[in-house]
Amino acid sequence: MKLFKSYLVILLLFLTTGCAAVALPALSGVSFAVHYSQVNAASRTFTFSVDQTDTAIMFALKGMGIKVVDNSTTEKGKRIKAATEKLDITIDLEQITAKVTKVNVNARKGPMIKDKATASEIIAQVAKALETKEKAEDALGILTRWSNSKIYPQNQ
Repeated sequence: MKLFKSYLVILLLFLTTGCAAVALPALSGVSFAVHYSQVNAASRTFTFSVDQTDTAIMFALKGMGIKVVDNSTTEKGKRIKAATEKLDITIDLEQITAKVTKVNVNARKGPMIKDKATASEIIAQVAKALETKEKAEDALGILTRWSNSKIYPQNQ
């Protein structure tokens, strides 16, 4: 029986030559499901603190019309749970350093199907919110220095 299974695997390899979409799931079993699960989540690292990133995520979710269900602190940072009519969304914030945060977004349609496009868009909206915040802080700094030089020229 063991010899038969070996021949069957070899036969399947020849029949699926060039067709990795068929060969990989047939040969890898559970490891394929784990890989699928990991690949269909979006992640990105930002050079902002966990709190700044959390604020940007809340802003992005509100702008996208996604309802926040829970926002809790974890050992590594924070976890935000959100939902739409069709999706359950989990966002994990992991503090890498005081100024670096890794964000992992997982959007699910039911127990097995994931929506990487929505997860990626959430990441894009968070990046846009953080970029806008950074530009606003830079502009505020320039205006503060300019007004201080006009009001207090002796400090120049």
